[in-house]
Amino acid sequence: MVKRQLSAEALPRLLEAIRRSDTRLVAPVVENGLRVFRPVEHVEEIVLDEGNTAWSFKEFLFPRTEPLFHYRFDGPRTELTEPEPPEGDTVILGARPCDAAGLAVLDRVYAWDYDNRYYRERRERATIIALSCAAPDPACFCTAVGLSPTGTRGSDVLLTKINGAYLAEASTEKGERFLATYGEVFTGQEPDKTEATRAAEARIQRPGPVAVDPEAPVEKLFGHPAWTDAGQRCLGCGACAFVCPTCHCFDIVDEGDARGGSRCKNWDSCGFALFTVHTSGHNPRADQPSRARQRVLHKLRYIPERFGVVACVGCGRCARTCPAGVDIYETAGALNSPME
Repeated sequence: MVKRQLSAEALPRLLEAIRRSDTRLVAPVVENGLRVFRPVEHVEEIVLDEGNTAWSFKEFLFPRTEPLFHYRFDGPRTELTEPEPPEGDTVILGARPCDAAGLAVLDRVYAWDYDNRYYRERRERATIIALSCAAPDPACFCTAVGLSPTGTRGSDVLLTKINGAYLAEASTEKGERFLATYGEVFTGQEPDKTEATRAAEARIQRPGPVAVDPEAPVEKLFGHPAWTDAGQRCLGCGACAFVCPTCHCFDIVDEGDARGGSRCKNWDSCGFALFTVHTSGHNPRADQPSRARQRVLHKLRYIPERFGVVACVGCGRCARTCPAGVDIYETAGALNSPME
């Protein structure tokens, strides 16, 4: 792991150098009162030190809507054309370690039984410059899922603020190339982050752990009363999935008219009532408790079993966003309580 130091005074120079290059710079800005990731034209817009963003940066790798192909009717013929591939390199700067860690899930899912070409190309052309979290808020629980506010998983370079400067840790070859490309703003000093890590982790109010017993029989988990409580409160709005760094479900629909159109992939959610409706009309998850069960077990049991990584990063966004107060941390805790 290559380490460098970046002074607070040099940070604006780094941001400006990235912006002036052929690379798209994506970073947190304030938009309609929310901190969100957006492409940046002026580095003065960037807001780094005010907690986490309202949702993660995943839409720049896995867009909310994306054409799979375009079609046009020409008499008896149908002409198909592929969309243009992603162009250009992107630097995503200011992501918290929880968001960066979410890529461990997306990378495995989209390279599993099918090579998602467009995700892969965006991923390969994106450099993730994460920023350690010095002040986790009350909803955060990253340490409860095996992560850390100063963890490097998923990032190419991690910046940790120490005594007014930043420790820059490159944990991938891509990150090392980034430090080399902008080497004039870095120094060779390597401040130690042990104390910064200890202080940040001490501020986490929900230590967990958050897990589902991998030895528990699935049929026992299916009948747990926690699903009734969560499902009766759940409105099925899907907000939790849309703000989540790891949710990756999508629907495929045709959008067009009599002359042609596009077949598009759109974000979807297992919390929606229509998510599993069959053509016959049968719905294997016909009520909200069964859909709440699917969401939690997918993240804490099915994905870990298949890919060896927990599909929750402890960012707390689902709990903050849910209008009904459904909280995966509390639901997981209830699962580990004895059933009556």
